[in-house]
Amino acid sequence: MDQHRVDLLLAMGDSLFHVNKRADAKKYYREVLDSGQNLAHANFYLGKIFMVEGKPKTAKAHFLAAIDADFKKFPDAHRYLGNIYKEARFKDMAIKYYRNYLELIPPNTPQARDVRNTIERMR
Repeated sequence: MDQHRVDLLLAMGDSLFHVNKRADAKKYYREVLDSGQNLAHANFYLGKIFMVEGKPKTAKAHFLAAIDADFKKFPDAHRYLGNIYKEARFKDMAIKYYRNYLELIPPNTPQARDVRNTIERMR
């Protein structure tokens, strides 16, 4: 599949995602994944969709795939993984992903402070 088509599929998926038409967005992201291109983007948004749907195990697989495809592109994938592992009571894994997140974002943001506080509460 050519890059222009992949870009269009991602744009359609993103547009649908942002107007809460997640089931429709999934179709576009899956088509991108089937093409083997832009895996980080499609996996990240599929992970977010599965989180909203209450399917953290499926979301985790997509966030891990997004990070594997491009470690730095979607810092929030690391934060989501930290949350998933925290909820599953895997403290060390949660802290690992929270720290990855903190390394990828500006240090003085409210999100960074929240994650640092979460790590402190976990100790």
